[in-house]
Amino acid sequence: MADNNIQYDLTTFNDALRAIARTGDLDQTFAMFDSLVNYQFAPNTQTCNALIEGCVLGETIEGSERAFNVMHMMERQNIPFDAQSGVLLLRACNIIGDSMRAVSVMEFMHTHLGCIRSDMIGEFITVCRRTENGLEAAVRLLQIRRHLPQSFYVKFFESCLKHDAAALAYAVFNRMRLTRMKLTEKILVPLLRVLLRSNQPQLASNVMASVPNKSIIPVQFKYMLQQALEQQKYRIMRRRGKL
Repeated sequence: MADNNIQYDLTTFNDALRAIARTGDLDQTFAMFDSLVNYQFAPNTQTCNALIEGCVLGETIEGSERAFNVMHMMERQNIPFDAQSGVLLLRACNIIGDSMRAVSVMEFMHTHLGCIRSDMIGEFITVCRRTENGLEAAVRLLQIRRHLPQSFYVKFFESCLKHDAAALAYAVFNRMRLTRMKLTEKILVPLLRVLLRSNQPQLASNVMASVPNKSIIPVQFKYMLQQALEQQKYRIMRRRGKL
């Protein structure tokens, strides 16, 4: 990389590494990373993010496992993590299909960054929705981080609604209730809407029952809930041969 007496800096190296990583050739990507030492460059966050991005680009389990090798290297060498590191590592969890590891990544990133960004929450919810124990993983994260700021729960809740993740939204709602957050129409109406749309009237009924001031819930939702519960009862009776 020093042909024709051209002097390269770390930024140029990172750009070149990222370009190679995006070709999907992991062997060539890591070979170029290894050559960094020959030029007496110390890898930084952008260097490692380029490596992790290359690992997850091919969407293979083997490549995604290598992403965590990069993560451990960053820990050993005290290379800072950023929000992009978190998103990419959560994407690796998604490819591997390991929502509990995603919980560990979220915990790790909260410790290192002091906060959890909205894009990380969105990626975490994607992992939870695609894995068998995703709901358990989401509840575990909420239980571990009992003293998260209300803004985290709001972001998590909004991401659940955006992804139509009804059961996850309900789990976050329960945590919000336990933290004594004020449950406004802005929270309740979208939650009821996604629960009814996902054919989960019993959860919607639980939400309705937990609201002290039911006047904040529009009348049409009460009617929609009643209809949905009656339809659910009809389906259950039909399956049992009682109709």
